[in-house]
Amino acid sequence: MKIKGLASKPQYNGFTGRIFVEKNEDGRWGVEFFFLDRVNDRKTILAKECHLISLNEIINSPRQASSGKVLLVDGFGMFSAEESFMTKALLGSDPAFFKDCGVVHVAFDSEKPETGDMCERAILAACANPADIRAIVVSDLSVAFEDALQYIAHPLNVFTRKHHGTVLFPTTEGGRWCDEFLQPVFGDVVEWQCESYYRATHAAVKRNRSNVGKFFEGMQDLKFSVKGSMLRNVPTCENFFATSQDCKLFRAWADDYEAANDMDEERNSVIVAVKSGGLLGGTIAYFGDVNAEPESQRLMVKLLRKSPICMSILEGTSGSMDVADERNLEVLSSTASEVFRSGELPSPAALKAALEHGIVSVKFAKVFDGQTLMMRCTRKLDLIPDKAGDQHDDFESAGAFRVFSMRKSYNGFSERREGWRSFRYDNVDEIRFESQCMTQAFADAMKTEQEMEMRRQNAAASQPQQWSAGDDVNNMPADLRELMERMQRIGPGV
Repeated sequence: MKIKGLASKPQYNGFTGRIFVEKNEDGRWGVEFFFLDRVNDRKTILAKECHLISLNEIINSPRQASSGKVLLVDGFGMFSAEESFMTKALLGSDPAFFKDCGVVHVAFDSEKPETGDMCERAILAACANPADIRAIVVSDLSVAFEDALQYIAHPLNVFTRKHHGTVLFPTTEGGRWCDEFLQPVFGDVVEWQCESYYRATHAAVKRNRSNVGKFFEGMQDLKFSVKGSMLRNVPTCENFFATSQDCKLFRAWADDYEAANDMDEERNSVIVAVKSGGLLGGTIAYFGDVNAEPESQRLMVKLLRKSPICMSILEGTSGSMDVADERNLEVLSSTASEVFRSGELPSPAALKAALEHGIVSVKFAKVFDGQTLMMRCTRKLDLIPDKAGDQHDDFESAGAFRVFSMRKSYNGFSERREGWRSFRYDNVDEIRFESQCMTQAFADAMKTEQEMEMRRQNAAASQPQQWSAGDDVNNMPADLRELMERMQRIGPGV
């Protein structure tokens, strides 16, 4: 329930709680909630029904950047809150920003269990009144994973999934963080895995340039060298800053970066990853710099300034994208993974942008018989077989959109391509933008299928040609014909 209209305790208005006592004879309900105002405390009040709003009646619209405080959760790492170099580096990177917005700092101490409850209450207080908190920073979650699962995992889930909040995870132990916290808490929506630990030069991922600009404004051309725990298995749309340098002897101590060998398509060892929107709701961001170096702190402050930020991010695009397409993707960024029906359909230009960057499901009426079809389709070239790709130029013809249609196969991600089809925008009843992770999974499955087909063809070519006595002698393999001619020359009895 959400509290509203209290005259005697106006400071409680806007907070969200739960009913724990049924309505009494005076018509008042017992409501429990967490109150955040310099101190974090559990409150219970009796309120009339007119002062309560069911959460089912509240529309959760995409959140915009606010002037709220930063909630800093500390003490789950190798250092105490007083000695945490990561916390000191972050707060010292832009003192004016943190002074202006304010910081609520809570810390866990393994020798004082009550501090775990305090951290839990602080996050639940942020859930109760999310407008007061722009983002949560869990500083260096690297050791006390069991305690983190006990005290802060659930409230962080509530903050991100129900309140579309933003959470930053700078950590000195990316491997254990992935295995012991990320997977149990967010493993249903994120598949990141830890890769290696060494020093390397990282750069903004150009093929995800549009999203980099949205979350880290002005950082689209940034390059920086740090030692860190890098991630793999990160979809392009979640890969923000990464290196093309692989793990190598002595790279843990020195960076041997060579710009000439740095190819953007090989930047897949990820130091900064962001998952936002979709099934997650809010945003989680990973920062793998183990030394809390200045450029990493700049990036975190950039994200905090934009927070709370949540959008179903589409796959990024290169700098060659024109302004019109950029605007179209901006429109789709907050609506991807949603269903649009007749009367609220995106514009043809927005639909075109989505088709060129992923998979779209379109429900439409066929022109000649009026039959309703649901078609999964795309205009993204790397999802279209090579033989069919030469037909991609003619996008719109006589008011009809020309797209490449796909249908499901036995494999959960793989698809059987059905070929080029068309539909009229005027006949569309429903449009669904699929998540970018699904698009990436399909692209990977299609690549694997092509590789398997190539291996089958190579294997077939290497097999000896079969021939029997009943076959046409003119089709006899050359080596068999040569053997028979030799036998005839030798004569009978051989």
